[in-house]
Amino acid sequence: MYSQRGLSRPRLNMAFLKHSCGLTFRFAPLFGITVLLCLIFSADANAQRQTRSFLNGKLLIQKCNEPDKKFCDGYFAGIVDVIFAGQAINNFRPCIPEGATVEELRKITLRFLSNNPTYLQFAAPGLIAGALAVRYPCP
Repeated sequence: MYSQRGLSRPRLNMAFLKHSCGLTFRFAPLFGITVLLCLIFSADANAQRQTRSFLNGKLLIQKCNEPDKKFCDGYFAGIVDVIFAGQAINNFRPCIPEGATVEELRKITLRFLSNNPTYLQFAAPGLIAGALAVRYPCP
């Protein structure tokens, strides 16, 4: 097409590409494969982190509806301690007020789960943190 019109084909300035991008086309396929593998493995690790848990919402409700609430209260206290330590759980960071009791936090979470039964298959730590973040959003 260029030769028919008497034009010369435009050329890429490889020195400019090396300087601005730090790559040459020779390494582009390797770079692309590396990025793809990183995305695949990070997505897999993220999926495992979100779905792997000791309890899901359904089991949490069962444990918290037992006459002896010691397990349930201990579980809630552990999750809340993680939140108080400044850690987000599934990107939820509730601002729980001083003086909130474990019993109060348990009731808030169980009410949230009974109003949102589609979430019961998710991991309990994220459900607790999410329910508390809805009730106690940070300013």
